[in-house]
Amino acid sequence: MANKTRSNSAKGKGRDKDLEAFDNNKTDKTNARAEAVEGVICKILNRYSLPYRERLFFEQMIEDVKGYKVDGFTIDDFSLISKFNNSQKIADEARSILCHYFCQLCDIAEQEAKQKDEQEIIACYENFKRARGLLRLALPTNHYCGSIKELEEYKDYLGIKSDDESYLHTKDFERMELNAYFFEFLKRANNYFQSEPSIIHYLKKDELKQREKDKFRDNLRDLADFSSTRALDDIKNSTLTQNIYDYVMKNFADFLAEYKEPEINFRALIAKQ
Repeated sequence: MANKTRSNSAKGKGRDKDLEAFDNNKTDKTNARAEAVEGVICKILNRYSLPYRERLFFEQMIEDVKGYKVDGFTIDDFSLISKFNNSQKIADEARSILCHYFCQLCDIAEQEAKQKDEQEIIACYENFKRARGLLRLALPTNHYCGSIKELEEYKDYLGIKSDDESYLHTKDFERMELNAYFFEFLKRANNYFQSEPSIIHYLKKDELKQREKDKFRDNLRDLADFSSTRALDDIKNSTLTQNIYDYVMKNFADFLAEYKEPEINFRALIAKQ
């Protein structure tokens, strides 16, 4: 009986050692993962991978994430980038892809912030779109003429067929003339509005946002294929893409409102030369 008890005790101690080894191994992997993520972030902040302004905002984002101020966004999300560790070149390229995505989102958010000061022209454009549909309903039917040029060509054609200009005063011609001036106005108004940078961004902002998110994932997939990095499932399932997007779109405008360009000390720069 005593031998059996000692045997069970030995087995129990063996299981305890196995569990301890498993826990230690798990802890080591967790620590290694955290160190890899910290390495990615430090290199982004210390190697001037981002312009000065964007680097400050990236640093703010990291501080907020580490301080658990952003729902659903954890520092472990950046482990996706740390997976690209086959070589220094591959690691640098992965960080570069992340930085480019971050900068592009900042540009889009900055344009949206500017649009808040350009609401008047956006409202004019929306009013124009509503008005053109209503005005088209008021035009005479069966007398379509799409432009002033088309109207002039028709006038030349009628002039050949008639010696006098009485045709210019017929109701049919006047209706055609009304159509021509209306569609000429539409064309010029469209050209005016759609040449405005704020309107261009307003019309394409959703497309631009989705394009940048897709490009970020595609670039990482290409890098994974090229470097034989096992990260395709991680890229597909990672929340990093959306979390960075949400943070930038929500916070960059407020950051810009408080941001001040750094003063350059030219004397200090000259003294260093």
